[in-house]
Amino acid sequence: MVTASTNRSTFQLPDLTTRSFSPSHSAVAVNTLWFLRLACSLAATICATPVQQRVRDYLQRIQQHTQPLRRARVRAFLFTGSEKWRMDQVVESIPPLFHMSLFLFFAGLFTFLSSLNKAVTGAVVAIVASFMCFYGLATFAPLLDFSAPSETPL
Repeated sequence: MVTASTNRSTFQLPDLTTRSFSPSHSAVAVNTLWFLRLACSLAATICATPVQQRVRDYLQRIQQHTQPLRRARVRAFLFTGSEKWRMDQVVESIPPLFHMSLFLFFAGLFTFLSSLNKAVTGAVVAIVASFMCFYGLATFAPLLDFSAPSETPL
């Protein structure tokens, strides 16, 4: 115990070094989900940055030349480099990472809220579920109708 005193009173502070701390299962789950979400978001950002730089560079190099033949040669050269470095795979990996990040965030949010208040959890689940229904429709609509204007990466 630690004793503290002021001008008129003395009180003892509890000794916190002897107590062991054990987080709840929901706290561990929430932190795990949210740190995985952070990792997915950062991975997507790390992938998106060089893609954005490559596209900017691609456009600048092509626009430097006014002659069609020269432009076509530069475009073919840059396209070959993009194929060699598999930029298409990098580009295709970005949306799923962001989607995974969003799903992990919502899973962590539901876990967090369910340990606090069932009414708030129900309201948030209802709102998120309505958006998830729209997302599901956007995902599966192209399978049912080839002229559907939407497509998701899943």
